[in-house]
Amino acid sequence: MQIETADDYETLAAIVAERAPQARLLDEITAHAGADYHSVWLDETDTTVWHAWSEPGEDLWTLDHEPAGEALAWITETLTLALDALASPEEAANYLDRAGREEDDLDALNELEAVRLSTLRSRSADPVVIDRMIRSEMDAHRQEIRLLSRLRAGNLQRAFGTERGAPAAAARALGVTPESARRSLAAADEFDTQIRDAATQARQERRDLEA
Repeated sequence: MQIETADDYETLAAIVAERAPQARLLDEITAHAGADYHSVWLDETDTTVWHAWSEPGEDLWTLDHEPAGEALAWITETLTLALDALASPEEAANYLDRAGREEDDLDALNELEAVRLSTLRSRSADPVVIDRMIRSEMDAHRQEIRLLSRLRAGNLQRAFGTERGAPAAAARALGVTPESARRSLAAADEFDTQIRDAATQARQERRDLEA
């Protein structure tokens, strides 16, 4: 929600200081957004984000105020480069070019997590309930990975078959070990077996209860 506009940044920063004295400037998120034209604060007391911004070349500044959950998407997008580097630090050009850059990205991750936790705290102040929400999201990601592994297996089986020499052929094409290729090729069958076994067990447990 737009709160105010002004011809200078200082006026909006003063509004944040007055209305949200507990809000802290998110330095790394601000840096990634472009500190010349953006400042981002998090107020953890009411789980909201303040954002003062201006378009390059313009004098008008705008101050927005929104729930942390609504700001989370654009903040995450702002940190895309940092998150990509953290996902593959051994391949990150930024880390090769400047020592200590990884510390900046870790600080950015800490700030992003503070926004994410504020989003969860807006739903519950109980840390146990918050932990349950995080674990639920982790379970959803694990299931998505299992489904993607099954999809990958289908692609590899279609390309290299399922015969004895398939793992070796897949390994050569993918640049992995034969054992890694074998596991990838087998993921679909293993997934299907787990589903069938779980369904069979559930039916047996119900019959035992009804007996």
